[in-house]
Amino acid sequence: MRNRYVLAADLLAIVLCLLGAFVLRLDWFFQRQPEYTAAFNFALVAALVVKPIVYFAFGLYRRYWRYAGLPDLLVIVLAVSASAAAVALVIAGGIMAGVVPFFPRSILALDWLLTLACVGGIRVFPNWYHPAETLMDERGSLRPLRRVASQTQPGRPAGCLCMAAATGLETRMDRCCEDDAKVL
Repeated sequence: MRNRYVLAADLLAIVLCLLGAFVLRLDWFFQRQPEYTAAFNFALVAALVVKPIVYFAFGLYRRYWRYAGLPDLLVIVLAVSASAAAVALVIAGGIMAGVVPFFPRSILALDWLLTLACVGGIRVFPNWYHPAETLMDERGSLRPLRRVASQTQPGRPAGCLCMAAATGLETRMDRCCEDDAKVL
C-alpha cells in the first residue's frame, strides 16, 4: 500500500477525534464514570475497525493527495459521512445488544465534525505545503510551479519532465528549454 503513512495518520486522527468528541461533550469526567468509559472503549474499537474500511471502499487510500482538488474533497466528505453513519449503526447495535449501557448522541456529531477536519486536513496538507515547487518572480512573490513535458531536448530523451511557472512564461532553463515545453 503506497499510502501507508496516510493510513497511520488516519488511525491516529480517528483516536484523537473520538477522544476530542468525548472531552468536548463530557469534559475529562467521562473517565470517572464506568458507563462513559465503556461507551468510549466500544466506540473506539468500532471506529478503528469500521472507518478505515469505509475510507478504503471510497478510495481514500488509492489517490495521490498531492494534487487534490474539489472533487476529491467531496469524496472525503462522503467517506467521512458514510463512516460516521456506519459507526453509529454499530454503536446502536451495541446498545440494543446490551454491550454499551449508554451513549450520548451528540458525540457522534462532534466526532463527525472533528474527523472531517482531520481527514480532510491530512489529505490537503501535501497540496498546500510544497515550498520546493515555487518560483520567485521579479517582484519577489512566490508562484506555484506546474509540470511540463519536453517533446525534444538536445541530449535528453523525449518526455523529460521539468517545472514551469503558473504563467507559462518562465521555465527553469537547467531542466528544459522554453521552446520545447508543452503543458501536460
